[in-house]
Amino acid sequence: MFRNWKETRRAACWAGQSQWILFVPLAYLFIVQLDMGSIGAWLALYAYLTVFGLAVMIRFYRTDWSAVRVREAHGAL
Repeated sequence: MFRNWKETRRAACWAGQSQWILFVPLAYLFIVQLDMGSIGAWLALYAYLTVFGLAVMIRFYRTDWSAVRVREAHGAL
């Protein structure tokens, strides 16, 4: 799915940013505002992982795999 360093770096940055944008506020909302304790933290994690998984799935299915070049490894056994 990730063809080069640029795409891998982009995905890692997106993952880090989405944690701060989605997971941290949801965890605060569930834990502090709704007084759910550790259950709220787990619910926030499940919500974050669901959204992140859907984003990765959309990225995967939107990729034109016929245009992807596969390079052969050098020095492989």
